[in-house]
Amino acid sequence: MGKTTTTPRDRLCNLLWWVAWSIAFVASILPFAAHHTRRIEELIEPFRFAGMLLPAHLLMLRWFGELAPWVPGCLITALLVSFWRPAFRKELFGAAIVLAAVFFALYASYCILLLSQLLPDLAAQRQLRQPAEQAVDGNPH
Repeated sequence: MGKTTTTPRDRLCNLLWWVAWSIAFVASILPFAAHHTRRIEELIEPFRFAGMLLPAHLLMLRWFGELAPWVPGCLITALLVSFWRPAFRKELFGAAIVLAAVFFALYASYCILLLSQLLPDLAAQRQLRQPAEQAVDGNPH
């Protein structure tokens, strides 16, 4: 058996793959952490219709939350398989990093889309409530 030698360039490439995987793993945990620490499931429950159905936009947000734990799981699986089959390490890491980036981008853009649609409605409701709240306080201005 021959001894394998690694060049400084190979070591740098390996280090960069590990750094990229670590960043992707941390980024893949963020949607999961945000979804569960903010208790999105509980926040959207009062918006159910009479037939106990969720509006489509909130149902999609719930599905994103259910998919969120799978992405870090896929990254860990890619890491474990890369130890088992080192020849596929670059392809596995590349696919896992792309998966994490795509999911993170979709989740973030969907949340921004929801906020941009819901915030004007919330602002309009607040403007309607303000005159009523001022009348209760006895101060018309």
